[in-house]
Amino acid sequence: MFLCVLACACARGSALTDVAPTGNGCPCLDREFALKVGAPATIQNEQLEIRVDSVGPDSRCPVDVACVWEGDALVTIALSRQAQAPGRLQLHTSQQFATEGAYLNYRVRLRALTPAPRAGDQIEPAAYTATLIVSR
Repeated sequence: MFLCVLACACARGSALTDVAPTGNGCPCLDREFALKVGAPATIQNEQLEIRVDSVGPDSRCPVDVACVWEGDALVTIALSRQAQAPGRLQLHTSQQFATEGAYLNYRVRLRALTPAPRAGDQIEPAAYTATLIVSR
């Protein structure tokens, strides 16, 4: 029953087809969750809306190619909270650049970006999914 209540409470804040929780049921503080480009999610009990606005440029090394450098993808995150000015973060997949940023008293960390590129294939913008962690 608890899982049903948790799932139902989270469903109000986002489309379940566009938010993929990774291990705990919904987007919550200090828990990984996956979010598709353009799909908003509300962090449980925080009134914090988060959305992956865009991905690009994406220069990550294709998984089927041997590269000298891992490459990088830029992920733009939009955030908003009631009665607060909206914010934007630009996070990177490469550890050589900022993989986390701050909005109000929250920290957002980019943990992963899928799908991985393949040589000769173009990734459609709507196909990207970012795995994020939001914390205080």
